[in-house]
Amino acid sequence: MSEDNGQLTFYNETDANKLANIFKQTQKQHTRISEMKTPSGVIEELMGFDYVKLGYMKGIADKEFPGWSWIIIKYEAVGNQAFTVHGRLKWFDNGIIRTGDMVAGHRIQKLKDGVSYLNIGNDLKSANTDCLKKAFNTYMNIADDVYKKMFPMISIAKGEELLQLAKIVGQEQYDKINSLIQEGIISNENFDSSVEKLQQLIKEKTESERSND
Repeated sequence: MSEDNGQLTFYNETDANKLANIFKQTQKQHTRISEMKTPSGVIEELMGFDYVKLGYMKGIADKEFPGWSWIIIKYEAVGNQAFTVHGRLKWFDNGIIRTGDMVAGHRIQKLKDGVSYLNIGNDLKSANTDCLKKAFNTYMNIADDVYKKMFPMISIAKGEELLQLAKIVGQEQYDKINSLIQEGIISNENFDSSVEKLQQLIKEKTESERSND
């Protein structure tokens, strides 16, 4: 198996099957993590919203994705009202090295006079913490029960699994699946059936190529 200009090329059916198995294991792992119930003791409420303590999320990441790393790409001040941070998460997902970028913001705290800053260092730290927690949830599905109670859309990991399978079928199928994901037509409710359909198309393509040899 090789990669040329972002397109996967398979030398034989074994390579395709190996990749399919990797994605299957990845999907199972992310589903299991997503279904974990977050302990109430690590959930905090702030201004009507629920947040999960960073220590808990780091613990899950250490156990499920050992070797992960986080780097800050950029800090930026939005006027004198808030800080935004651009961070990058890197982790091993069933043998595949993956990276995911995230951006988050945090309001700058001021004293009662409305001019003097309370603690810039803490504001920067909070912006980074918010960004890392958002990345943990988005890419690793940690604390999904808290952060994604009302979102039926598929996770990024599931979307990538579908797109990689679609690449094997061909560019036309890849474009179609990508469009369906972006429009939210493919959801958690029909994800499994979408995978099965793509696997069937891969099987049919492989059999057709064999008959032509």
